[in-house]
Amino acid sequence: MNSHRKHAISISVNDNYVQYAQWLLESLRRNWPCYPAVLVQHNGLSEHAKSTLAAIPGVKICSENSSIEGPPINLIDGADTQATYLRLNLWSTDFAEYDNILYLDADTIVLKPLDDLLAANEFTIFSDPIYSTAGMFANGEDPELKAFLVQDGLTLGRAMANAGVFVVPKHCRSEAASSHIRSLLDRYRRHLRFSDQTVINLWLLKAGISPADDQRYNFLVKQPPAVLDRIGINNIHVLHFAGFSEQSSRRKLLMKLALQLGSSELTKPLYGLLQKLLLEVGPNYRDMNPN
Repeated sequence: MNSHRKHAISISVNDNYVQYAQWLLESLRRNWPCYPAVLVQHNGLSEHAKSTLAAIPGVKICSENSSIEGPPINLIDGADTQATYLRLNLWSTDFAEYDNILYLDADTIVLKPLDDLLAANEFTIFSDPIYSTAGMFANGEDPELKAFLVQDGLTLGRAMANAGVFVVPKHCRSEAASSHIRSLLDRYRRHLRFSDQTVINLWLLKAGISPADDQRYNFLVKQPPAVLDRIGINNIHVLHFAGFSEQSSRRKLLMKLALQLGSSELTKPLYGLLQKLLLEVGPNYRDMNPN
């Protein structure tokens, strides 16, 4: 990493995700010893949560942010409508002292150093292996949505970016950029399926930026086990435990196993085997704790 540049990691957390954030931060300590400062964005953590995270080396608890409110993911009643939108603050000048900012979802485990990714001089994000941009709206046939897309010159159908891992360089962060991404949220608010992830994909379409096709840096574990076999657990830098219910017992078990076994080249294959076995429990990889 260029010693003359100052980079940072950003995570967004509410009280329900503090345990996940602890596991992520421990994975940084174990597998990326020289990780940069970690900026914890939140919209009102408990004092216990703040002190717990602040005790971890390199962590900086940001000032409470009211965030940008929007529809919950998949329009699920009771799901978070604020913390997830904290990611959109990374387009502002709030963190001007940093050159590049690497965003990581709290439900990720880092298995390898990410210096090369953090050093990127352009906006970098990775494609979602499951969805295309055509599926990122609540109702793709809605007449208003179709009219907006035509007016904005946007064509759907390419791979959708997954917003669990991305890098925002300084040249992408400005008051104008912040205003633009918020305007996209306001314009398409009624149609969002994947909350701020849909907004980020709209921004990418407007900016002409395509997500990179490289699952090593954002591997969604809830895929058929054959995908893990094809890529190889030893090649993966970031495991992403999305797609489970918020307090899923299976997600918690998988993340703890990844933390314990994924920190050694000798035990990574064992973790890969256990991940496949746990995902094969029950038909259609159903969550063990759907509530």
